[in-house]
Amino acid sequence: MHFKREVFNEQGRSALQPVFFSIWVATTIAVFLFYAFRKFGGREYWEFPPILCVPLLGAWLLLMLDYFRAWRHRPTDPPLYVWMWTTGIVFFLITFIEQNLYQVPWFRDTYLR
Repeated sequence: MHFKREVFNEQGRSALQPVFFSIWVATTIAVFLFYAFRKFGGREYWEFPPILCVPLLGAWLLLMLDYFRAWRHRPTDPPLYVWMWTTGIVFFLITFIEQNLYQVPWFRDTYLR
């Protein structure tokens, strides 16, 4: 990725990038197939079966691992967009987990949790 070479001075390609991309694309295709066959589930805007959240979470964790592994080598004064990406990656994980906590019965039992 461009930013890894330019900002983090990382040379070469990470082995996690193709794995992340493959999982992400396969899950996206599965979501569209479930939409096409009218097999809905989930909640709010996640209108696909909740089991597809597992590979999405796995792919996102691979992306985070790859990003933060490179992030350790950032310059002492990185550009602002590096901090924007970092907070975006972390907060997506937080909102994704919050969005899917309803699948755990302890959280689903009451709205106050």
